[in-house]
Amino acid sequence: MNASPKGIWLFLWLGFSFAGPARHTNPDIGLDNSDWWSINRSPDPDDNINPETREFAKSNFQILGIDLNDAMFTKAVSRLGTTTFVVRGDASTARRQACYISSDGGQGVHLIFEQGEVDYTFYVFSDGPVWNGSDRCLTSKRISLSLATSSGLRLGQTSAQVIAILGKPTIEHKNELTYFFSVYKKTSAEDLKQARQRNPA
Repeated sequence: MNASPKGIWLFLWLGFSFAGPARHTNPDIGLDNSDWWSINRSPDPDDNINPETREFAKSNFQILGIDLNDAMFTKAVSRLGTTTFVVRGDASTARRQACYISSDGGQGVHLIFEQGEVDYTFYVFSDGPVWNGSDRCLTSKRISLSLATSSGLRLGQTSAQVIAILGKPTIEHKNELTYFFSVYKKTSAEDLKQARQRNPA
């Protein structure tokens, strides 16, 4: 997770397939990397960071009652409206995105859900340059500067406020906190059941 006064980026790695249950229009933008905020633009992680063996509370990966899992697109549509789903990248950089933006044009707050090859992500940020597909973001009154995760993370917090919620970061620079964790967990029986349903033999 990266956090700064301009934005909060959360990501959680899960071992599920890329295809999700929600089926909507999917413009294929191809090998486009103009989505500067996406962690999936590059196939390789930063090898200079040694991951810590710990994990965040689940509440850090929940926003507007939506969890990071293969049902997030369906729930996002239910809570925020039907937006255009964009597909870009290829192979390990392939990613599917659903973008929402605040109805107050002056704030320019974005909430974007993304599913990669093996991960689910959401991004919250304000301002920043446009990207190919940014015109497809759906406006929503539920998106604003007060938007927060279930744990209380939101835009505009100080580094101290973020650390009070998440603990000491793996790396800390001015206006930037980086958390890099690696956790091995046994897949639950329910998750295995759902994976088999999505990918029948």
